[in-house]
Amino acid sequence: MSVKVSWFDNEHTIICYQFTGAWTWEEYRPAYDRSIEMMDTVDYPVDFIMDMLKAPRIPQGALRELRRAADRNHPNMGLAVYVGLTFVLQEFGKLFLRVYPQSAAKYPFDFARTIEEAEEKIRQRRAQRARDAS
Repeated sequence: MSVKVSWFDNEHTIICYQFTGAWTWEEYRPAYDRSIEMMDTVDYPVDFIMDMLKAPRIPQGALRELRRAADRNHPNMGLAVYVGLTFVLQEFGKLFLRVYPQSAAKYPFDFARTIEEAEEKIRQRRAQRARDAS
């Protein structure tokens, strides 16, 4: 399978997707369903690392699938950080913000070059959530 999903940390605060090779949406959907089940086991925000470092491309229909995932949003959904996307694919993500603003509001995301950078972005987002809550 070219799309795997698992807990990134022992505290179950980050879910990691690993995309490898020429993955398909048919492979992604069960992983997405599994991440929903994983979020059901906790009562706090869960962030995501979307590891695209070993995936050469994103299949056609990405805007539609991203909207579908955003609209099926889970109450525990936190920040999703996409790791390893090219500049062109990052611009594609920004297009999602403009084309589907209501869906995008339910699905916060960012981009990183490395897993370590993604972890830092998640730490920063959590610190901001803590400041906003106080």
